[in-house]
Amino acid sequence: MDPITAQKIEGIKAQLKATKAYAKAHSKQLTIILALLLALNTAAVWLLDVHDIGTYGSAVPLIRISGHSMDPTLHDGELLTIYTPDKKPITVGSIITYKQQGIYGTGGYITHRVITINPDGSMVTKGDNNNETDQAMGIMIRNVTTKDVFGIIGAPLFG
Repeated sequence: MDPITAQKIEGIKAQLKATKAYAKAHSKQLTIILALLLALNTAAVWLLDVHDIGTYGSAVPLIRISGHSMDPTLHDGELLTIYTPDKKPITVGSIITYKQQGIYGTGGYITHRVITINPDGSMVTKGDNNNETDQAMGIMIRNVTTKDVFGIIGAPLFG
């Protein structure tokens, strides 16, 4: 092998070694950043209130279920699509998310099934795993109206 070719090969080896070292140094940084992002995401999920409503990077609003009142239909931690009442009609059997106004507090979101729609349009709701209606349990001090409804639950994404 002539000296010029050997010199080129050594130069290429040196460049390859430098590239590997650079990649190794930056892959550690990327791993640390990803681990921190995962830890922050996990911490945020544990700190969320009754239900967390957002887009989670999706074009469709999503809701994260918290609790076991809708077992076995919906599960704690499950992400579901949610539609506004003008996009999907509310019927008996629909699962809706509504703003709570009960003896245990107001402003939280509850996701339960519509079991009755009264002639005035108001609704009686109940968790599938509960023995009594939301109204009988004091979760909601009156029947749910369309003004209370945030949305109608669509398909589960994952949980």
